Amino acid sequence: MYLQIIAILNLLTLSYQFEPVCNKILSKQIHDSLPVNQYILSGQFPVKDNSHSYLAFIFYGSQYASNLQQLNNYNTIVWFNGGPGTSSQLGNYFGLGPINFNEKEKLEKNQYSWNTRFNMLFVDQPIGVGYSYAYTKDEIPNNLDEIASQFNYALKSFIQKCQLQELSKESKWFFAGESYAGKYVPAIVYDLLKQQETIVNVQGVILGNPWTEPISIISEMSSYAFNLGLIDLQERQKLDKILLKTLINIKNQEFSKIADNIQTYLIELTKMNGGMNYYNIKKYGSYAKQNQKLELYLNSETAKNLFKFPLAVTFKLTQNQIEQQGDVYLALKDNVGQNDVINKLEYIISKFPVFIYNGQNDALCTNSGTQRWVNRIKYQETIEFINSNFTTIQFNNRTIGYQKKVGNLGFAIINDAGHQVPRDKPQELFTIINGFIDKLIEKSISRKIDIFELKNLSICSSHQKYLMETEFTNLVEDGGVKKRIIQEGQGDIPIDGSRCKILYKGTLDDGTVFDSSLDKENPYKYTIGKEELIKGFDIALKSMKIGEKVELKVTSNYGYGDEGDTYKNVPKNANLTYEIELINFKQAKKKRWEMTPEEKHQEAINKRTKGTAAFKQQNYKEAQKIYKNALSYCELTTEEGNELKASLQLNLSICCYQLEEYKDSIDYAKKALDLKTNQQQKLKALYRKALANIKIAELEEALADLREAFKIDSTNSAVIEELSRVKQLIKEARIKEKEIYSKLFQQKLYDESEIEPKKIEIKETKSENSSCCDQNEKIEEETQPKTTIENKDVQIQEEKPEVREQSKTENNDNNKIVEESATSA
Repeated sequence: MYLQIIAILNLLTLSYQFEPVCNKILSKQIHDSLPVNQYILSGQFPVKDNSHSYLAFIFYGSQYASNLQQLNNYNTIVWFNGGPGTSSQLGNYFGLGPINFNEKEKLEKNQYSWNTRFNMLFVDQPIGVGYSYAYTKDEIPNNLDEIASQFNYALKSFIQKCQLQELSKESKWFFAGESYAGKYVPAIVYDLLKQQETIVNVQGVILGNPWTEPISIISEMSSYAFNLGLIDLQERQKLDKILLKTLINIKNQEFSKIADNIQTYLIELTKMNGGMNYYNIKKYGSYAKQNQKLELYLNSETAKNLFKFPLAVTFKLTQNQIEQQGDVYLALKDNVGQNDVINKLEYIISKFPVFIYNGQNDALCTNSGTQRWVNRIKYQETIEFINSNFTTIQFNNRTIGYQKKVGNLGFAIINDAGHQVPRDKPQELFTIINGFIDKLIEKSISRKIDIFELKNLSICSSHQKYLMETEFTNLVEDGGVKKRIIQEGQGDIPIDGSRCKILYKGTLDDGTVFDSSLDKENPYKYTIGKEELIKGFDIALKSMKIGEKVELKVTSNYGYGDEGDTYKNVPKNANLTYEIELINFKQAKKKRWEMTPEEKHQEAINKRTKGTAAFKQQNYKEAQKIYKNALSYCELTTEEGNELKASLQLNLSICCYQLEEYKDSIDYAKKALDLKTNQQQKLKALYRKALANIKIAELEEALADLREAFKIDSTNSAVIEELSRVKQLIKEARIKEKEIYSKLFQQKLYDESEIEPKKIEIKETKSENSSCCDQNEKIEEETQPKTTIENKDVQIQEEKPEVREQSKTENNDNNKIVEESATSA
């Protein structure tokens, strides 16, 4: 409750003090592989006058622009994801941005990032999506015109606050997006073109798997699935009923029903195919797990601090999940079935080029559905476009898709890609986008790639060639070490201490080779951090991937300095040129004391994963050892850090339980409770503490813990079951105890015939253990042995009603747990 109050207060403070914010972000804080002087910004900008709501931006300047002025030399792409309610960080971290969130849930350099060539602006919109913030639900737009108005107001604020006026005029701006952005983008660009004052220099639109014209898309869904053999005839008939009802709803303008009908269709289609991913029919299972991991990272204090977004804003990656629908999705739900942007898109095509692409394996926005509405677009060359044939797109001597282009309209189908083409085919899509912009827009540049005419488009003639013709990337701020990529690599990059196998050749300015190690059978072994050759080598290698080959320019202060090297015939103050290829490396691991708290946090997470793997194999001793080691890395005192500590302590508690170390199990559960994290962890801690207490016969303790757990979640079957079991155990223990006492009282402790019944006088005695008796007081025992037994019998008879009363109490407790279970059901 305390944390919730703090979060609310933070939001209120944020709202009442809100002003446009533009932050400069250091590239190396994002990832070591990024150029040291890359121009990166983040910010929040209002959506209208006197509003506390804002849109959040992350802007990556081209990786070849080292300052604000150089940004103007590169085209700018604004990217949106759809949903409605999906953050554009989905595209940023899955295929488009400079850093990928890979399948191993790690951040790695994206060698096919659009940012290697273009300035990229990722916007979470509308308000209430991702890092963007809606002050009230009423401000969340429910139509495209309002979305466009809010976005363009924020865009204007972004340009002014971040001092990008020259960029807005000199750079050529393209607006791109996928899925529901097929509605957002035309609405936003149309509004831009209708502005009296030009905000940016718009030059084109790119739409991927767009949900632009619902009727055409819905009409093709079941036929697409049937024609590919995903469903049989009976299944198609069942799905057709859902889609027919949806089309009737659209005709009758019953728009509130459309989104739910489509989700019903997708659920049924998935069931019919045993869990097929309808975003990519060649995959099984959804993207949900990886998306959740990315959401967890972007919602962390680490990520928010990195991009300087308010900690109080909860980041949500998507809002259109079937089981959980967010405020933005609900606000735009009625818009899903409306055909409200085709006229705007037709207006844009009359002014600028529009390129539409569709993944072949998308069962939602199918390529046939997209073709259906694209063929209905009215523009100057409509008839010619319809009558033209598709031609193949070649990439690395293989066919990657099919395309057609007439006038300002281009359309491509991309093979082996689904709904999220940047995620499925990043290399191919990047090359195609380069070609689109080069052919239709950049007619003045010396290098022209005709994506629609070349028969043998390859990485050598597009992406790689482009990189070779661009300027060097500065790896240090003073420009003393520069590189350009000759051959792309892949995988992780080495760090200090890594043992690298390299091939290299060094030359002086006059072309003289002064050092060389080009024997592939015996590559040079170089340890980063020891400066075994020159300082520039360390800097360069820490930016390279396995297989990467670069040309390196090194000034003397990063080379052999003012002394030179007489053995290698390197003169004083000589500038050097190297060709370096990273063959392989063995990653060095940082010592614990070398790690930052954030790195230790990540290491603890990694170790927890290993511990869980051991636990699943029932190797509890090994799992316990790993969890203890992971716990030693937990130093973050944030909410996220405490939750990780609690998670490890709970894991240790269950390990100890399995190893029959019950007291240790209780101790770890108590430690997890002391951290006061979330309610779910508190529930687990109470439950595990109770189980261990049962094993050591501390039943009352166990009962108290289980009752606390029941208060947290009265529907938890495990808690209900154990609560009932513990009450029964307590009842049985009390009955057994009564029986023991009863037998004890009824037992004859001596033979009455051996002792004369007489009055016994007990003399005064001094008890060492008692401090509550008068020393002068005499205690007399007047009871005969037989009489004593008779009296005790009387006492037992008197206690019987109490036993019945206890039994009644227990029955009431059992009735209570039944009542609690019924309530939870």
